[in-house]
Amino acid sequence: MSLDDIRRDIIDAVKELTDVALLEKIKRSVHQTDSRNLQSVWQGAEVNIRQGVSFEDIMVEQNYQRVSFDEFTQLGCQDDWEVSLDVLLSNAN
Repeated sequence: MSLDDIRRDIIDAVKELTDVALLEKIKRSVHQTDSRNLQSVWQGAEVNIRQGVSFEDIMVEQNYQRVSFDEFTQLGCQDDWEVSLDVLLSNAN
């Protein structure tokens, strides 16, 4: 079970609670948890954003090569797939 799944389960469970006192206890408990841990989570989410970079610069950095739909289709049909597209898509979720 992923972190997002756990979060969703907790949120769903809390949404169904109707006892105000219980919800207040949960709220206090969450806020009393190690605040340093919460700070470290936010610090890990920080991302440096470059400014003044052009679209062309990004395309060069990523070695972007434009491909037409026909070229894409030909490339996709060159190799036999070991599994079906349905299986690949279901595994992507």
